[in-house]
Amino acid sequence: MQTATHSLATDTGAVLARLEALRASGVLTQAEVVSCNGLADALRRPARVAVFGQSADDVTGVLASMLGETVIEVAPEGPAIEVYAGESAQHTATFEDGSSLTQEGYPAAALLDYGPLFLQLEAPLPMLQTMSFLAVELGGDAETYTPALNWASKRSEIAIFCANSFGDGEAAIWRAAPDRLKNHCYLVITGAQDTASARARGAFDAVIHAPGASRMAAPLAALKHRLAADITDARREDMDAAELFLRRFPGTGGDGADTPKAKGAEA
Repeated sequence: MQTATHSLATDTGAVLARLEALRASGVLTQAEVVSCNGLADALRRPARVAVFGQSADDVTGVLASMLGETVIEVAPEGPAIEVYAGESAQHTATFEDGSSLTQEGYPAAALLDYGPLFLQLEAPLPMLQTMSFLAVELGGDAETYTPALNWASKRSEIAIFCANSFGDGEAAIWRAAPDRLKNHCYLVITGAQDTASARARGAFDAVIHAPGASRMAAPLAALKHRLAADITDARREDMDAAELFLRRFPGTGGDGADTPKAKGAEA
């Protein structure tokens, strides 16, 4: 597995170098530069995973289980929290008036008393090398579910829905979720009994029963393994898309050939 992961990383680096060479060649139109940049960004960026549910405890537990430690507690009616890789622990809080505060270390619980709308947290954790996380507690106000899920869908490629069970209420939430969240989606049932699998089957890529996830009793190893495989597949799809784009411009340096003069330059 490590050899395969190393090979994929090496291949990704090579494709990124070719995209950079193509962009530097001067032959691309403005629209093509935008496409080239988008392909490169997709290859550089870790997969973005949204973890959401009605219970702050469940979202906290699943997030902590995925990361391997609790770096922050998701608060009821608290801010959405983004966690991504960094050389050291650091956090930025954004407030309603548009101001922001950046501090070293993980955020103290007292920070939430000031009502931040959004928290961004950098952490030097191995899991964050391949994926970042967006934690969203939906709470009990049904009117906020659709806006919250629409917002999360624009900031993620993979969705993890945490719920104590999967009854009518949870099914309604999932039906209202945008299709983008359903491309790669998983249901984590945290209740003591798994009564949801049959009903949820077909609506999610997988249903995982993890009783007590809010108390870190379940490491969710099966979900981590599934996510790793899906991310590898998605990265290969991104590389295939980049290869197709590069083949449109033979001899530009993107394919290792000599770079021609830019459009409009004299022969």
